[in-house]
Amino acid sequence: MPDTINFGTAAYKNAVAGLIITSIKFGSNAQSAEAMDEEGNIIQVDMYGKKQTVNIEGTVSSGTTLALVAGGTLTIDSVAYTIESVEVTSTNTGHTNASITASAPVPAESPSGGSGD
Repeated sequence: MPDTINFGTAAYKNAVAGLIITSIKFGSNAQSAEAMDEEGNIIQVDMYGKKQTVNIEGTVSSGTTLALVAGGTLTIDSVAYTIESVEVTSTNTGHTNASITASAPVPAESPSGGSGD
């Protein structure tokens, strides 16, 4: 039997009140700190400030006003994201659309090794 392939954004129906989601993209990013030796060679790279991100595009439902604002919270798949931006676009040839960008810190990893004593 072939594997099942996800199609469309139906899994996120009603995830954002007043928005019909047409596209949702998940990602992650981090900052890096590089240590160099005396010759300028990179000898170690450490990552910090790790974030998981979500970008949502959609059509605003008729007669609704999005209640989302920058600095607010948006929960998707049990992850509470902080909203970084909300853009609403209206044109004379199309529907009112919205774009939302949000991020959440990646949960800290517990230290490995040692007995915890």
